[in-house]
Amino acid sequence: MRILLLVKNFDYGGAENHVRDLANELVRSGHQVWLMSGKGRQSGKLDKRVTQLDGRFYEWNFILLLIKLFLLVRRESIEVIHAHQRLPILMAALTGNLCNVPTVATVHGDSRHDLRGNYVKRNLSSIIFINEKVFNTYTESFLIGNKIHYIPNGILLPGQSTLAENKGRHLSEENVSSSNKVLLYNPLKILYISRIDKRHGQVITEIISKVLPEVKKEFPEVMFYIVGEGEGLEKIKIMLSSDDYTEIRDSVVCENYSDNVYKFYLDADLVLGVGRVAAESLVNGVPLLSVKNNHLGEIITRGNFEKMRFTNFVAIDSPPFTPDKAAELIIDFCHRRSYFKEEAIFLQKIISEDQNINVVTNKITDIYSKISRQNKKDVVKLTV
Repeated sequence: MRILLLVKNFDYGGAENHVRDLANELVRSGHQVWLMSGKGRQSGKLDKRVTQLDGRFYEWNFILLLIKLFLLVRRESIEVIHAHQRLPILMAALTGNLCNVPTVATVHGDSRHDLRGNYVKRNLSSIIFINEKVFNTYTESFLIGNKIHYIPNGILLPGQSTLAENKGRHLSEENVSSSNKVLLYNPLKILYISRIDKRHGQVITEIISKVLPEVKKEFPEVMFYIVGEGEGLEKIKIMLSSDDYTEIRDSVVCENYSDNVYKFYLDADLVLGVGRVAAESLVNGVPLLSVKNNHLGEIITRGNFEKMRFTNFVAIDSPPFTPDKAAELIIDFCHRRSYFKEEAIFLQKIISEDQNINVVTNKITDIYSKISRQNKKDVVKLTV
């Protein structure tokens, strides 16, 4: 099929990483792919067979971009448009309607933001939710209830290349167990990977100033690794350089976002996060503590796995992050480290089978085929 992917930004982030992996997997599967986005560092990780086009998705550029998309779809005989993030989703709905081309939207964030307006909902052919709980809230919707799907973000397995260079993309024992060859050792390493904005910066600051000192009383060898970028990270570095943090400074390592974040997972004992980071942690067999600024959950085990996956690993029924509770959970993890590692290894194969990027891509291409066939039938009816 001839597929056009739209995403506003193409730097590092949940939606951007998903689009990159989806584009690579689609061309590996024999499809022709065009990707329109703003400039970003993900470009260097695209398969050379993906045609990348510059598209600046801003309100002020609305008319020019719509004309550009219209001409592109007509010129390249695009069969399906698949959009991510609010403005690209709106542009896909408009372009698809003008060109009579089926459209798909994937909702990564707040559905009320990404699917704003009834026009968008009516004119999309299909809508994919990565969060099952959000998906369930729309099943009875008059406008979109009959065209929604739940498909979690696809994740690269250990050993899979970002550029889809590996021909054998099936789940093998070697891939599943590769991260488990890392033995439990000291010092214990806690990992936080994110784009460090104001909210993440607040959580990290509390971990450094209030959680780590409590954990170090029992486990002085603990290390806290922060991997990310943004103004929040620079503020954290400045904070750590002050005299108030002399005793804790050597226990914190700040790393800029890397092209290969998987190396950090393989060296971690515990990951703090939700969403895509949570899935990447578990697919690498690393224990996960569900941490978000407004919700602090538990360490994921087979007992709470299905419930937590239902909400994309966000503990929506739990109270906001507090340093005391976070320290309690991390200290408990340190005492029962082997148990939580065994739980993570057990869950690794489950999430690898469900969220393997080629499995997810196959589900998405099934949607492409279905809406494309339906669109052709509708065209025939109109011409008869």
